[in-house]
Amino acid sequence: MEIRPATLDDLIIIADIYHQNVGRSPMITPILEPRPLEDWNKWFEDHPQDKYPAYILEINDKIVGWGAINSYSSLAAYCGIVSRSTYICETEHGKGYGTILRNHGREKAKELGYHTLISYVHEGNIPSMVMAEKEGMQLWAKFPKAATCGKDRWDFYIYGMSI
Repeated sequence: MEIRPATLDDLIIIADIYHQNVGRSPMITPILEPRPLEDWNKWFEDHPQDKYPAYILEINDKIVGWGAINSYSSLAAYCGIVSRSTYICETEHGKGYGTILRNHGREKAKELGYHTLISYVHEGNIPSMVMAEKEGMQLWAKFPKAATCGKDRWDFYIYGMSI
């Protein structure tokens, strides 16, 4: 098992793993259409390894998931807050890889000097809620019916913890 920095060469598999949930349940991934590769190139530019790293989990030379540290806000008062994304290949769910990547992301955020870690979770994404609570995150905010996807509206939650 290896967790390594993501590279431009990984963008296609990063996008592929992300897109495995597109259209399946907007409560889990509220994106109804795949993002074009140009969007992923911009996303990668916004994730320099020294500030908002993206990382890959490989098992036996096979990429099974990825994660990233994400900016919360450009306002200076919030520079110590980051969010974290974690995505696992659908054929690899239930093997503990999400926990491994979440732990890596938390430790990486702490190593980079961030003090607060948050996770955005949509109503119905029970696996993410369970993982957040298992990790020690607390529900910090609920935005009733604030998330929209098409004509539907869902509750939107922010889980958080000091790191």
